[in-house]
Amino acid sequence: MSQLSYEDFVAELRSALHSLYDPYQLRRSSLAALFGVADRFDTPLVLQRILTDAIEALEPDPDEPPQSRAWRVYEVLFYQYVRQLEADAVANQMGLSDRQLRRERRAGIEALADRLWREYLTGPEAGRDARDLAVAPLVAVAGELEQDLSWVQESSPDVTTDVESALWTVHRLVQPLARQHRVGIRITPDADLPELAVHPVAFRQMVLNLLCAAIPEATDGVVSVTAELARWEVAIAIISPTASTWEQPLSAAAHKSVELIGRLARACGGGVELRSEGGASAAVLTLPALGHLPVLVVDDNADMLQLVQRYVAGTRYHAVTTQHPQDALRLVEQERPDAIVLDVMMPELDGLQMLAQLRQESSALDIPIVVCTILPQEALVRSLGADAFLLKPVSREAFLDALDSVTSSSS
Repeated sequence: MSQLSYEDFVAELRSALHSLYDPYQLRRSSLAALFGVADRFDTPLVLQRILTDAIEALEPDPDEPPQSRAWRVYEVLFYQYVRQLEADAVANQMGLSDRQLRRERRAGIEALADRLWREYLTGPEAGRDARDLAVAPLVAVAGELEQDLSWVQESSPDVTTDVESALWTVHRLVQPLARQHRVGIRITPDADLPELAVHPVAFRQMVLNLLCAAIPEATDGVVSVTAELARWEVAIAIISPTASTWEQPLSAAAHKSVELIGRLARACGGGVELRSEGGASAAVLTLPALGHLPVLVVDDNADMLQLVQRYVAGTRYHAVTTQHPQDALRLVEQERPDAIVLDVMMPELDGLQMLAQLRQESSALDIPIVVCTILPQEALVRSLGADAFLLKPVSREAFLDALDSVTSSSS
């Protein structure tokens, strides 16, 4: 079935893993033809799906001892290739020497190659129609995207995206496909855009795959990519000269790709909208700008304020904090926050009194308020005008979920 020896197959697999998020290199990989997914506009996405599924299939059972060889082999592959950590970061995280890391990585690639060789080239799946092989990974993505990309949402707050730099990287990666369809790509981001509170791998994949859907429909034309700040989001528009590019009927594969990118965008706190106007059409990807949404936090506990600062690091929010409730009204007028977080148990001014006072001030009438307290008073604080309630101690996830819920409803 295969033109490659097993040793050559392992070498091709190693090369594809190093290019797991590089659409140009994945499209050129001989693995695409071996797995029956070549000559598709979304070949890189499908091949990426096959490889990441195979890595995740190596995850040991929960009963396996955490220090076992099976866990080390799986984690080396997962952290280095799926999460794209540098080798030294993987070694430090796992407590391995450079030599041990190389040994475990080699064992992992061999285990991965054995699984893929048996599944696609010599096992019962080898006789499957190539179209079935191509569709199966997309179906898996549709059902498991949020779970599989949970690491994007949980990634370090320090991992953000410079929009202009990332767009020019995308421009370079997509050029071979654009030349194939005789399409020009014009990148025109606004100057001084804020960074995105989004993992750069996720951002590149969203823009790349939207471009891969637009380019084949724009033969002999120009696809434009713009980026501009819209309040606390950055809107990235992929504009096609063909009015019907983003309208039905899309090809099944293109429709699936757009649907999956929409789900990934929502997992990152954004979304995708398809528009047609004046003979052109656009897919508009909106993603949260880093630290562009001010939130006023009033709490007499300095440790809590420091915790809040850590919670909002790397997100769309930036916290304006004070230990003195009497400063709240001044800060509301000065900062015009998009949300207010109030403690209740404060010695200078009871938080419930402050809540009632804020709800009588014209400058704060339309600002959503989250009450965060150790006391189980949800019904009471909501009756006084609070929009959300958090019971201390509060996790980062719960804190951000509460802010997301009140700012989304107020925008």
